[in-house]
Amino acid sequence: MATEKILIFDEAGNAKRMKVRIARFLDNEPVTASDKENIRTTLDVDDSLSGTFTTPLSVTSASDSSFTGGGNVTVSGGRLEVESTTGTATTQALTVTDGSSTNFVVQENGRVGVGTASPSAKLHLQDTGVDVGLSIDRTDAKKFNLYVDSGGNLITRDQSAGVSRVVVLANGDVHYQTSSAELGLYNDLIHGSISRAFIKCEGRTGTFNYGGDLVVKLRNDDYTLSERARFTENGLCFNGDTAAANAISDYEEGSWTPVFAPQSGSFAALTMNVVAARYVKIGHQVTVNCYILTTNLDTTGASGQVHVSGLPYPNAGSTNDVAANIGYAVDWTEAPSGGHVASSASYIVLNKRVTGITGSLSPMDVSGLATGSGGKNIIMMTATYNSF
Repeated sequence: MATEKILIFDEAGNAKRMKVRIARFLDNEPVTASDKENIRTTLDVDDSLSGTFTTPLSVTSASDSSFTGGGNVTVSGGRLEVESTTGTATTQALTVTDGSSTNFVVQENGRVGVGTASPSAKLHLQDTGVDVGLSIDRTDAKKFNLYVDSGGNLITRDQSAGVSRVVVLANGDVHYQTSSAELGLYNDLIHGSISRAFIKCEGRTGTFNYGGDLVVKLRNDDYTLSERARFTENGLCFNGDTAAANAISDYEEGSWTPVFAPQSGSFAALTMNVVAARYVKIGHQVTVNCYILTTNLDTTGASGQVHVSGLPYPNAGSTNDVAANIGYAVDWTEAPSGGHVASSASYIVLNKRVTGITGSLSPMDVSGLATGSGGKNIIMMTATYNSF
């Protein structure tokens, strides 16, 4: 005798299953579609409830089911689909409650609320009396928590290390590493609480307002601020001075290769020994020093002044010759007493005293160099000039 299974609901909305036995003259006689339809019509069965519920489903306990409002809840292929058809964006299409408060809600507009029935963003977290936030965790890496504490501050906490990495205070200040040596963004200022140093970004005004100066100020004992340094497009300025001519545009130091050279012609033979030769460039100013000598020299074919060539930067063309100081000169035919960096030149001209120790200085020529092998023409000198 064939049977038909039917899902029905009582007046309270409880789902019930019913088995209907259909009598046939022969037990193996098939139940036709017409037979099934006759049963459904007689029992007033609503086929729309078998698989697709035409109203939202609210489950209040393990055994209860009820239907309210308008929409569809579909169970298909192991997937639960909730469709709210009220046409109102803030309608709660899916809600999870504990009987007294809403713990989770999904609205028609796609907003998700956790701890709130009225989410104001795509994901809205809300709670009372505890820190509210997200926990981001990788099993093979660090764990971070992002939350708002009881003081209204937004905290990014490295849970693995047990420290707060970034804190956005309720007043708008941003701090990195909440410790006694913290570095923070204080509205438009970066400040370090120990050094009492402040760094401020000042934008420029004009047709296109982009770029600007980075200003370093120190807090005085009376809590006023005094500017100590400013980074501009021209370089580094100090103590409120913003003149482009006074800005330090760069810093550089290194070695250079000084070589004796004649004003005209060339030496038949020259072997230099550079014991030391260094330079420092701060902005436009260049300071050089050297300790050099020859170990072999033949001046045949050379004439005119004696130069020490190879300066790392040329003297600025807009300046006059700049003096060079000689602190030591030994084993020369005529030892130099001074020198100068010629304008627009990359060499130092060596000078000698013309007559006696009180005589004037003038450029020496190649005849003052000691020729031959061995340590000769030993000199220590320094010079400071502007490169441009």
